[in-house]
Amino acid sequence: MPVTCIKCNKSIKRNNDSEVINCISCKSTFHRDCIEVKPETSSVDLENYTCKNCSPDKGFELIKPTISKMRQDIQSLVSKQKEFTKTMESISSSLTILDSLEGKVSNNSENIEKIESEIAKLKSNMEYYEIKRREKNVVITGVPIRSAESVTNIVLKLAEIMKIELSKDSVEKCCRFQAKSGGIKPILVVFNTLHAKSLFLTAYRMKKKISAIDMGYTGTSTIHIGEHFTSNTHTLLQLARDKLINSGKYKYLWFQNSTILVRGEGDGKIRKIKCEADILRLINS
Repeated sequence: MPVTCIKCNKSIKRNNDSEVINCISCKSTFHRDCIEVKPETSSVDLENYTCKNCSPDKGFELIKPTISKMRQDIQSLVSKQKEFTKTMESISSSLTILDSLEGKVSNNSENIEKIESEIAKLKSNMEYYEIKRREKNVVITGVPIRSAESVTNIVLKLAEIMKIELSKDSVEKCCRFQAKSGGIKPILVVFNTLHAKSLFLTAYRMKKKISAIDMGYTGTSTIHIGEHFTSNTHTLLQLARDKLINSGKYKYLWFQNSTILVRGEGDGKIRKIKCEADILRLINS
């Protein structure tokens, strides 16, 4: 079978080894002139000849596009890594700011709690002093208004009806005032002593009922005498009545010495109510 030169595709004469070179890798045959053998090439090199297709340089050429693509990918990854590093630095900076803000918020929360606690104490103190300021007061409702009336004489007339001795000197001040609910203006009485106030209230409770007719007025209105409550005390009394008395948990509810008191029918123990938490505690006890 004729042998063909891979380079020129021409046949190679037999028995002409001096004109033939074989690749030691792929065993292809070439004309010596086709591969341009240099005169200084040794016989050893010729015997170990490797064609261009099998040479290392050819292999590099084959993988060169792949290497180029890998370099581009590496550059892209490096760029992304730099962006990621910047992002992480930004996140780290944001976390530092958040930590700082969290500390400030925590401090502010503590300060707010302290302020709220102080406000609660101030409100409690204000309520206490307002109750103490009113401890010698009573409020009379249901007394019709007459022109040129003497409010002091109305108080003395009530004392007479309740059969107690009360002089003008026992009354520091008395006047009508506008009630929030409207209607007939109530009468505010400020006694000079707690004893005089207590005597007046006790006599009314013993009398149980006084009508306008008893005072010489026309009409059927009923006259009531009671404590001069603060708004907060009035709210607590109503809540205590709804939650403790009307529920049957306690039987007696009253106000004495500037304090709301309750007592059950069984044990006879008197309990004080100073705030809504006291009512909730008694409900759950």
